[in-house]
Amino acid sequence: MLPIPLLVIYSLCNELLNPNHGSDRAGCVMQQRNIQQAVRSYANMNSLKIGDPIEWSKIIGPGLFLEKAPSCPVHGSGAYSLPSTIPLDGVVVITCKDPIHVALVQGSWESYFSADRVIFLLVVSGLILFMTILPIRMARRPSAKLK
Repeated sequence: MLPIPLLVIYSLCNELLNPNHGSDRAGCVMQQRNIQQAVRSYANMNSLKIGDPIEWSKIIGPGLFLEKAPSCPVHGSGAYSLPSTIPLDGVVVITCKDPIHVALVQGSWESYFSADRVIFLLVVSGLILFMTILPIRMARRPSAKLK
């Protein structure tokens, strides 16, 4: 009896707090991160400066920084457009065409965990705790004897 409401609450929480299909978004962000690291490493190892051309054939391929061309788990390889030059420091090398597939910027955790989400999580946690403890307490209560 108890697991069913918990599963329903968990499903609702998962959908409400993660409407962006988290695994697809995370996979895309990881691809962007890998490309970012590959390009910055390539630039550092070859003493390239901002605005210098990027030779993608020296970054993507077997035995190189990336084994194969990156692709978004949802939109495929056409989701990224590879730049021709080294971007400015602090600028991401590529972004996905899907605006949801963006890495959180440092310092934006406050907006991600906004007050309404925190309150929602606290309420749901309280409900789960209440639904878990109440049946246990009811089971321990001695039954009243009728006279």
